[in-house]
Amino acid sequence: MRFINLNANVSEFGFFRSFATTRPRLISSVIVATVITYLAAFAGAHYVLEMSASVGINLGIITGLMLLLLVMCYLQSVLIGDVFFTKNWRERIILGMKVDGALKNHNAEFLIVLLVFVLVNVFTLNFVTKGFFDTYHKEGFFRSELRSSDDTDRKNALVRLTDISNVGLWEEEGLRTLVKNQYVDPSSIVREQAAWNSGEMGDKSARKNLIELLNSDANVEVQSAAAVALGKLGNDTKVREALENKLKSHTSAKGQVAMLRGLALLNSPLSGLAAFEYTQSENEEVALYAYWVVRNGAPTDIRQKLRERLEKPKSEKEKCALLDALKMVATEEDIIWSRRQFENTEKDKKCDPLTWEDRNERVYYVLYSDTFRVKHMKIVANASGVSERNWFDRLVADTSQSWRVREIALEIVKQIDKAK
Repeated sequence: MRFINLNANVSEFGFFRSFATTRPRLISSVIVATVITYLAAFAGAHYVLEMSASVGINLGIITGLMLLLLVMCYLQSVLIGDVFFTKNWRERIILGMKVDGALKNHNAEFLIVLLVFVLVNVFTLNFVTKGFFDTYHKEGFFRSELRSSDDTDRKNALVRLTDISNVGLWEEEGLRTLVKNQYVDPSSIVREQAAWNSGEMGDKSARKNLIELLNSDANVEVQSAAAVALGKLGNDTKVREALENKLKSHTSAKGQVAMLRGLALLNSPLSGLAAFEYTQSENEEVALYAYWVVRNGAPTDIRQKLRERLEKPKSEKEKCALLDALKMVATEEDIIWSRRQFENTEKDKKCDPLTWEDRNERVYYVLYSDTFRVKHMKIVANASGVSERNWFDRLVADTSQSWRVREIALEIVKQIDKAK
């Protein structure tokens, strides 16, 4: 069986001999090949980064450029060998002519020169094209896909950008700009995904653009994505005011829930106060999301109002939301009351959870599914866990309590000890 022979003998390459028949012709060939390669690189870079909508065509262009580059580097290396290697090296080794005198093919030197030329030219081409190879590596695929005439293709490109494998690219300003450019895409599904992307990528420079998108006449899905993105980007006065104003202007429950999601992610006490009036909404979903905002913002001056509503809640779901919110603002004044409620509540009576799953599969708990007893325990723990250490110890040892109560009590005791 014959095996493939990896030949490093320059004399057996026989490449482009017609371009090297004489030194002047070789010099002309090098100049022409260099000019063609660099012009092709400029044209190819411009087309790929600014015009192409096909990843396949891009790969074909880059492959062609690499082949041109190798031809150019080979001819440049031959010219160097002709000038600096043994006399008549080109005639004997490249052209295969019989010339009198000792024969030295300079294989190793030639391959080293060729490698150096490849590296130098790649670096130079990347520099003169303003980082084409670097940019294409990071942005090329997304740039091309976002030029597709198909709405779904453009949306899918944005979805792929938020894949966990691309997290390392999220800080790239070029990609962030690409995403923001899609805020004016003619398709609402693309604008919606682009807005969400900015929040997921943590692009705080997008806040102004997202506020404009939020206040545009876009549909509620786009506005909802913008609201969620703004919430993820962290507390900011202009963002909070924009979300609160949009909450007031929305008359639909769907729109109000969207704005409340953004405010909940913002975690601002001022948002908690603004959302509190919506806890009395006739729409139960709006009311429960408003309580979520209150819980996350935890404005301390609504504690008394929460206690008052707990005297006569509208429903068990509202009671669950009230207890979750009170847990965040409870004081020592709530300890005796909460312990009494713990004793007077049925052991297994619990809240049904209400969750919202974001498009990255992250789940947010609008309502927690703890039993009422556990919720009262957490109120006591947050109000003054250290002073109630003995009570929690008794709950841990009380076999008549549910396993969940004893488990939470033990965890609270550990946290108390850890804090000492």
